[in-house]
Amino acid sequence: GYYPESAVGTKCRNGKENIRFNYYVKHISPNTRYLGVDECKDGLNKEIVNCSRGGKTRYGNWEYSVDPNKGYC
Repeated sequence: GYYPESAVGTKCRNGKENIRFNYYVKHISPNTRYLGVDECKDGLNKEIVNCSRGGKTRYGNWEYSVDPNKGYC
């Protein structure tokens, strides 16, 4: 979808063995931008694959963060 400057999206998903993943995406560039499903999944997946403890990284117009924790959503 389209997101204005500084817009934030969050989602919680349950994983295996009493683990949840808190997902966070923030639009960090000026003006309204489009974020497609594939681009969003790719950015979030990099945080999971690159570190099992999650992480936060900026790619282009977006800041992606994944925070795994004990417990379910």
